[in-house]
Amino acid sequence: DRDPDVVVQGLWTPVKTGLLLPLDESWQDYAYGTRRGSDPSAVRYRFAHDRIQEAAIESVASAERPALSLRIGRTLRGQGAVSGERIFDVVNHLSTARALLETRAERDDLAELSLQAALAARAATAYAGALAYLVQGIELLEEGWARRRALMWALHRERIEVEFLTGNAEQARAVFAAVKGRAEGRREIGDIYQ
Repeated sequence: DRDPDVVVQGLWTPVKTGLLLPLDESWQDYAYGTRRGSDPSAVRYRFAHDRIQEAAIESVASAERPALSLRIGRTLRGQGAVSGERIFDVVNHLSTARALLETRAERDDLAELSLQAALAARAATAYAGALAYLVQGIELLEEGWARRRALMWALHRERIEVEFLTGNAEQARAVFAAVKGRAEGRREIGDIYQ
């Protein structure tokens, strides 16, 4: 919502003090008040430490956080394909603002992103996080079997596996029992028996 030149200039003090770390060299085009051609909205930073990020979040009034997270999540999502560590940023921001998502398409998109985040978390052996993303994805689709069957199947299949990985064998069996009747053919049944 603000002029990118103004934002980059406003971030110069936190960069100088080490609170923010530039992710590439393009910040130097603005560091001393001289613009040398790069797009200021392409300049990217990260907080130097998680605690600094937490303090920045805490400085925003709690009632305003969901709307702010929605703006951040939409902005990050609008920057193209989401992969790597960025998937967690996008999903976490949009999840914080989940109640503010206005359309079915946005909720479905977040469900898809939640599956991607779950797969990335599982690959990093962060099983509890993966499970939270999977449960969220299923909840977002609101019985979307008719609308988004493949996504619902993938979310449930992964959830069964992650429930076992987190030691929740009973819950894994319950999810399995709930979805096995929705399997289309032997291959899908085999998929969830693995």
